[in-house]
Amino acid sequence: MNSNIKVEEYYPAGAVTLKEVQDDINDFIAFSSVYDTPYVTKFQAKLDAVKQIVTTKFYVSELSGLTATLGTDTNMVYKKLNFLERYIKLAKNGLTKAPNLFGIKTVRFEARRDNMEGLGIAFANLFGNVDIPANLAAIKAKGLTDAAYAELKTLAAKIIQDNIAQEYYKTEKATAVEANWGLFDDLLTTIKDAQETGKTLYKGVSKAKTDAYTMTVVLERMRHEHNAVAAEAEKIKGTCAIYVNCDDEDGNPLADLDVTVVQYGVKVQTDDDGTGYFEAVKNDPDDTVDILVEGDGFVSQTVKGVKLEAGGQVDVDVVMVKATESGDSGTTTTDNS
Repeated sequence: MNSNIKVEEYYPAGAVTLKEVQDDINDFIAFSSVYDTPYVTKFQAKLDAVKQIVTTKFYVSELSGLTATLGTDTNMVYKKLNFLERYIKLAKNGLTKAPNLFGIKTVRFEARRDNMEGLGIAFANLFGNVDIPANLAAIKAKGLTDAAYAELKTLAAKIIQDNIAQEYYKTEKATAVEANWGLFDDLLTTIKDAQETGKTLYKGVSKAKTDAYTMTVVLERMRHEHNAVAAEAEKIKGTCAIYVNCDDEDGNPLADLDVTVVQYGVKVQTDDDGTGYFEAVKNDPDDTVDILVEGDGFVSQTVKGVKLEAGGQVDVDVVMVKATESGDSGTTTTDNS
């Protein structure tokens, strides 16, 4: 394969060139009968063959379906985790370790990052802790049913299995491209032939037409458009998601607290799970921020030095302390740096 053109560029470069040929077909046919009716049909067939390999329709549909399924299943995990977490906290006096050491936070973290490999490890750790006989008995005594726990385990196994299948189809797609290099080379030969004749026809007559049949110009234009899209995507990478998880001293999630990113003045309220979610906090000019949590009846908490990860996310855990009876809420500061 030609080293100057990338696999994903064969089809669009060919499609652009074929469109030019179709627009100028009368000039091409007048130049040589080689470009008469069957030429365009054969060119299109070569394009379609390469497109079939690059997109690999079967694999793409499988990947798309699996991606959607993984997203749905991962969202389902959260509610089931909330129930399990609550039962664990209720059973804290009968457990072999503290509830916050069971690993539920890590499961949520990896799920939110769409890190399926990490999620599999996190699930294994969580289930390993729950399945300790003393722990499982204590948690079931607080209301966890065999059916509910089995559903969570089944869902976790399905997510991990679907991720393995997704990686398989990605590999199969790459293999399909590698096994059909001849089709790419054949298409490239046809593209170059059309471009050579196009340049012969229009050089000295029309610079615009000559450029349209010049491979370096075609690729430069394509890559410029691609880079514009990539630049837009980079803007998203310049932000960080923040999850602020707020519990009381007994480990119960606290809803309706005010959570503020101090440096930017953006504020949200915690949901029923005690989580305040900031979807996209800029990491420029400040890539280290302070998080202020406030709520009626609680001492205000400030977590300082939260490091933002560009294009990533951070979790901040806050334990809210009840205010004194005198009503003086006070302020507690924690350094997270």
